[in-house]
Order: sequence, then structure tokens, then C-alpha cells
Amino acid sequence: MRIKINFLVPALLLIGLGVGSAVVANTDTDAAKALLREIIECAKQAKKDKLLKGYEVANITRPANHALRDLRIYEQRLKQGRDEAAQDRYESYLENLDKIDEALDEINKRPEREEFVEKIRALLNEIRNPSTSLAIVEDNFNDYTNGSVVGQGGWESYVNGENFIVQDAVTNEGDKALHISALADSVATKKGTPRSDGRQAVYVRTENRSSWGPYPDGNAQFRVTKNSWAGGTDIFAAVTFKSDGNVAYFDPISESYQDFDTYNDNEWTLLEIEWRSSDKMARYRMNEGTWTDWKTFKGAASFTDFDYVGFDFILPSGSGGVRFDTLK
Repeated sequence: MRIKINFLVPALLLIGLGVGSAVVANTDTDAAKALLREIIECAKQAKKDKLLKGYEVANITRPANHALRDLRIYEQRLKQGRDEAAQDRYESYLENLDKIDEALDEINKRPEREEFVEKIRALLNEIRNPSTSLAIVEDNFNDYTNGSVVGQGGWESYVNGENFIVQDAVTNEGDKALHISALADSVATKKGTPRSDGRQAVYVRTENRSSWGPYPDGNAQFRVTKNSWAGGTDIFAAVTFKSDGNVAYFDPISESYQDFDTYNDNEWTLLEIEWRSSDKMARYRMNEGTWTDWKTFKGAASFTDFDYVGFDFILPSGSGGVRFDTLK
């Protein structure tokens, strides 16, 4: 019997299945479902592009759809306390992943399709072996001393970074968070774990945005970058919070920020940026809502990984500020 034991475990599914001496550690099913749907969409697009024939697409989409069904039934049986039945369905799920691999083995005999096969194998690998952490930086500032963040925990100043202040008056969680309200263009950055595929989250709380002096690209920005901010490479994915309540990502094609959501002033907002190396794309979402489509990012052609995060707050005039907390 094949047992897969290296999956992330969501809170809902924190139980093991005892079948003889075997124990199954349950998958993060939401993530696995999303990746399976991506495999299906990639295969369908390959057919539209005349890269695959109909039967070849079916050999991928059929087991992918069966795997999706297996996961749904698996969850249902766990909730019903039917552990052995859930185990059977989990085994079926793994077998359907193997069938996708087998279909790729056949396709891989055609050299011009290697890029497609590589992409699908990367998605399968993420389903089977999800990273325990996808973030570049995990930081909550709780162990820092009140005052400038520069020089604490690896935080650096790119420009006027000393204006980012560790404080304990308002936090998302724990004892500390960052705050900035300086009349300047201020950027602080931190180097973390290089990620060619990853997801970075941060909580942002704007403060009296209607009092911010106007800045067309948005006053408060968060980036994941290669090297510190624009440190010679100009490879980044960025999101900006505008004074009109819109949130926008940077689009390198138009060289402008494109609105994709809105946010509430004086409330903590969760921002997430996710990126992948298979096609060098990123996507964005707010408060665990709907992701944007996958978008190209600045410098994607030269991308190998992101290894820095950074905050920027531009206040040319006026008042107000912004707070940052809980990078994960």
C-alpha cells in the first residue's frame, strides 16, 4: 500500500488514519484542488494551442478530475468519522496523480512539448511536496525594541528606512508592529529565504488616508524583490495602497499600477502575493478573497528567485500614516 506522509495539514483535518501500521498525514486539500484545477486548465489551453491532441488532453484531465472528486469524498468521509473509507479514497487520489504522470511520460516522447510537460510536473510536485513555508520573511516584530526597525532583525534602510518605527500602541497580533507617518519617501527592506516559487503575506493598516498628500502611484507599497528594493536588478512584484481606497499591482507591460481590489481605512488588511517559476508569473489577493489572474511582473525574463521584502511609504505632504505587521 502506498502511503503519502509529507503533506501540509489544515486545522480541519488534523487527524491520522490508522490502517494497520500505516498513518496518512492529510493533505492541504484546498491547495491541492487549486493546483489540480490549474493542471486541467493548462491541458485545455494546450489543446487550443494545438500542442496536444484530444485524447492526450483527456489522459491528463480525466485523472485530474477524478483526483478532485477523490479529495472531496475523502474530506466527507473524514468528517463522518469513516477513517478506513477515507483511507481508500486517499489511495485512489494518489493513484490518479500517478496516472497524470503516466500520461506525461507519453507526451514527453515529443521534444517540442517538453516545456508543457515540465510545467505540469512542477504542479504535481507542489501537490505531492508542498513547502512547509512559502514566505521569504516571517516576522511579527514582537521581540524588537521600540524605535527604528533599522538594525533590528535584519531590517535595512534603502532610503530613510529609520522612519519605520517599532511600536506597541496598535498591532495586528502580539505586542509590536511597525508604524510610519514621516513626511518623506521612506523604504525599509529585509533579506530572507530565496524563493523561486512562493507566497508572501503581510497585514497592512492605513491611517487616515484622506489626509495623505497625493501621490499618483499610491502612497503605501509592499514589494517582493530580487536584491534590496531596486538594488541593480529591477526584478519585483509590487502592490500599492492608494489614498482613494484602491489597491493595485504593478504591471510592467503598461509600466503602471492596475487596480484590482479596495480596502478599508483604519482596519487591518491581509495582502498576499504568490509567484511561480514555471512561467514567471505572480498573482495577488486581499483578505483571502479571489486571486487575480496570473500576471507577469517586472524583470520576469531575468527572474531566478525573490529574496527580499520591502515597505515604502511616500508622504509628500499632509498627515496620516500606515502600519505593517505579521509577515508570513
